[in-house]
Amino acid sequence: MAQMATLVVTTVPSIFPAGTEAGEWRFSVSGLGDNTFFEELLSAASTGRFGPLEAGDYIAHAVRLSVTGELLGVEVGAEFSIAEDEQTITIDTAGGLSVTLA
Repeated sequence: MAQMATLVVTTVPSIFPAGTEAGEWRFSVSGLGDNTFFEELLSAASTGRFGPLEAGDYIAHAVRLSVTGELLGVEVGAEFSIAEDEQTITIDTAGGLSVTLA
């Protein structure tokens, strides 16, 4: 089942030379071990949204750029998977029991 993937960067303050101007965030998602799929986007916010993505294994990257396009800080990455839709349903079942005495 295709799903949307939202990437959120955990930011940390970093020191740069005076005059450095922060630019956009660059996000990318690609198939893990598969060079046939690749998407990239630029965002003013530290979040990026991709999809819908089909079932498979992916790797995501994010980095802050300066207004001139230079990298600011380190590029971070994370791997994630989207499972095949197994056609399931949810049924409430017992999860505990409480007794009240009066």
